[in-house]
Amino acid sequence: MEHSPVGGQRNGIRETLMRNSSHSQPVVCCDWLPGGVQFVTASWDRTACLVDSSTNQTLQTLTGHDLPLTFVSAHPTHKLVVTSSRDGTFRVCDFRVPAIHTVTVGQGHSRAVASAVLTTDDKIVSSSDDRFVKVWDLKSMRTPLSTMRFDSPVNRVSVSPRGLIAIPHDNRQVRIFDMSGVRLARLPRNDRTSHRRVVTSACWVNDYYHHQPNSGTSNGGGHHGNNNNMGLITCGWDRMILHWSLQIPNPTNN
Repeated sequence: MEHSPVGGQRNGIRETLMRNSSHSQPVVCCDWLPGGVQFVTASWDRTACLVDSSTNQTLQTLTGHDLPLTFVSAHPTHKLVVTSSRDGTFRVCDFRVPAIHTVTVGQGHSRAVASAVLTTDDKIVSSSDDRFVKVWDLKSMRTPLSTMRFDSPVNRVSVSPRGLIAIPHDNRQVRIFDMSGVRLARLPRNDRTSHRRVVTSACWVNDYYHHQPNSGTSNGGGHHGNNNNMGLITCGWDRMILHWSLQIPNPTNN
């Protein structure tokens, strides 16, 4: 398990392509919808905005949360969006039918929801200050499919294409679980090589295996071959961004 600070600047970025001012308070998150033309934002003004980047028009303003939003996530392949809020709920908005959007409210947490992430297999992974991470079926959100309880509030989680959940905590821990709630790994925690304060967010580097020598990557079907190396980026209140190289075995098929 290796890691190193991420730094440096990329050349070529000289000016912004667009500027949007749809919100009246700070914007805390945004995400692209499939196709890379529309994106959705989340703000402390308790709204989320669906924006067309080609025209800079706000297509729709999503309301309904009682407190500031904390996160927003778009489905990888469908026009679905989930927003999270300090009011303890997350809301799934369906834009697949033109001019009509339906909303489903998730109420599975007792404190602020730090994040809710849509996955390719139509599940939602939610994290909260109540120290729980829960996995939900998008088609039926009455009860979670799996529940993970921790000893510290959970911040912004990330779900890999393989279904691995990176879970950052207030107590500096970063844990890796699968969708069924089984713990697979825990990142080292010491003052010399890891975060010294709250870990606020994690993000999987999905194409990490492409840059590894002798990765055994196949050319067809998008498979990773026998390589189990995965990249994970974490950041925290210590002003550090760390890039981790993880080796996690593929799950065993029963």
